[in-house]
Amino acid sequence: MANEGKLVYKDGDGRLAYKHGGNALIFKAARPGGCTVQVDWRPATWICQTYNVEHQNTFSCNGAFAVGGGNVARTASGTSVVFTLTNITGPATFSVAFSNASTCSTSEDPGVKVNVVAAQSGAVPRMKTNVRCPMVSEGVGSITVTFDASGKLTGVQ
Repeated sequence: MANEGKLVYKDGDGRLAYKHGGNALIFKAARPGGCTVQVDWRPATWICQTYNVEHQNTFSCNGAFAVGGGNVARTASGTSVVFTLTNITGPATFSVAFSNASTCSTSEDPGVKVNVVAAQSGAVPRMKTNVRCPMVSEGVGSITVTFDASGKLTGVQ
């Protein structure tokens, strides 16, 4: 397209506009809104085979834009971590890294699984389920949430 320099977001509105001579604007599309990325993990506790004792899992989860950018707010409650992403500038990749720790002195794997759901108004919700969460001694697991050039959700891998 020869006139991409004439494409602008209307101030305070978020819609994409094309200036076509004079002051007339032709609105093309709405800028995508924020995206919610919810990370759920299970189980919260487990019973080790060695000592037959219940242990608490300590889940760690962080997220940041690896490509592109935007604002990130994080909240955690129970067995969920929620990232609220706003002002996404794409193309973008939001990376979520996670691991688990336990107070058990054995090296048993408690079998923690992670489910990730990403939802954005106007986009198809995306998810990835039953991802193995490694123990902190093994490193971290990761999932990426991707957005196109306009900031619209495109996938969870």
